[in-house]
Amino acid sequence: MSDRSAAILQGDYQSMYSPLSAIVRRAPVTVGPEASVREALETMERERVGSVIVTRPEDGAPLGIFTLHDLLRRVALAGNDLAQPVIEVMPAGLAVLLLLRRNRLLPGAVVVLAAATLPLYPG
Repeated sequence: MSDRSAAILQGDYQSMYSPLSAIVRRAPVTVGPEASVREALETMERERVGSVIVTRPEDGAPLGIFTLHDLLRRVALAGNDLAQPVIEVMPAGLAVLLLLRRNRLLPGAVVVLAAATLPLYPG
């Protein structure tokens, strides 16, 4: 096995068996629900990420996630406007996993899963 292959496998092993708090390296990138699709895309480009968490302005609670895949399926192919609010095109159905250590929320440690975009059983 090459050194590169061993390094890749080691990284996979660390990802699978490491606590999420050891993997999360930055706070999630967020936009408010009133942000336009264009603003969300500009934020994603500026921050060099493939998704943004849509959060409630009052308390920062996650409402959903908007991804580049959503841009393709829910905006471009659907013929929707980039000026519309991102909350109108983000998937419905949300599960939020908060990462805690000693009953305290870890900064930036929020994982959001949008059930509508992540099929459990491909096919």
